[in-house]
Amino acid sequence: MHHVLKEVDLEDHELADYVASVLTQFVRQQPGANSNAREAFFYAVDVLGEIECADFHNRFYLVSSLGNSALILTGVFPDHIEYRAKMKAAPNLNYYESIGSAQFHAASSHNLAQTYHLDRIYSTLSNSFSSVRSALNEMKERLIFLGSPHTACSFELNNATLLDFESC
Repeated sequence: MHHVLKEVDLEDHELADYVASVLTQFVRQQPGANSNAREAFFYAVDVLGEIECADFHNRFYLVSSLGNSALILTGVFPDHIEYRAKMKAAPNLNYYESIGSAQFHAASSHNLAQTYHLDRIYSTLSNSFSSVRSALNEMKERLIFLGSPHTACSFELNNATLLDFESC
């Protein structure tokens, strides 16, 4: 992760460790054999509504989780986002980038970000969301084959929680 971030002029070991951790968590999340994978999916607008009503601790968790989800979605599955946007089945990449950046901005200014020493990382993610996403895109292109954008949904349903995939 450090090498691809360095290529987009973000030479920051803590940021690289954070993004690698988010990516690792994403890969490890798999619905159990008896779970309904569709229950794990959500729409960004639903989470934004929850954020408005959330208490102090839950607000921090929700904004950072939504930022992380937007980062993984745009960083690992940009082709699928664009395919779905062309089919008018989901928003485009810019929408998810703006959601991710805004949520990391909100997380960076939350008191718990300072408590957990994440304020600087979240601020960097907010200000450089597109660059970090591009670094993840590059890493994915080098290391991972997910199939065509048409088949990406089946991979996602079997491996993780993402945004806007209710209608796959």
